[in-house]
Amino acid sequence: MCSKPLILMEMTKISAVFEVKTSLVVHTENWMDEVFDLISYRIIPDTQELWETSLRFKSLVKQRKQIQEEIDKYINEHG
Repeated sequence: MCSKPLILMEMTKISAVFEVKTSLVVHTENWMDEVFDLISYRIIPDTQELWETSLRFKSLVKQRKQIQEEIDKYINEHG
């Protein structure tokens, strides 16, 4: 019996944000878990009201963006 050699495929992690009908959330999560090696999954809350009414929330979001930019820059320079 001749067996084929195991071919190891290089894997890449991606992150995507998209909208799904609420009624399809569970189905979509199950499908992604079947098709992909699902590492992380979360439902993103609607923060529109916080953005419009809370200066603290806006400040936190801006800080997070700046920190993420610094992390990305560091990874690109040292990764």
